[in-house]
Amino acid sequence: MAVGNCPKCGTIVDYALFETIEVREHPRGKAWIAVSYLCPRCRAVLGIQIDPVALSDDLVKKIRKD
Repeated sequence: MAVGNCPKCGTIVDYALFETIEVREHPRGKAWIAVSYLCPRCRAVLGIQIDPVALSDDLVKKIRKD
């Protein structure tokens, strides 16, 4: 299994924590549910991406509504 070091604390990141967050196009623009991946030791943000499960659920809801 590939592992890397946290850019903030330097410890090996052998797993990551995640939190659900909201990402926005602009402060008042469109918003999506996303996840942020965190270092398990210092909680530095290692990455953020749109939550694919939430995106899929939103798409299914939109298709059923139309």
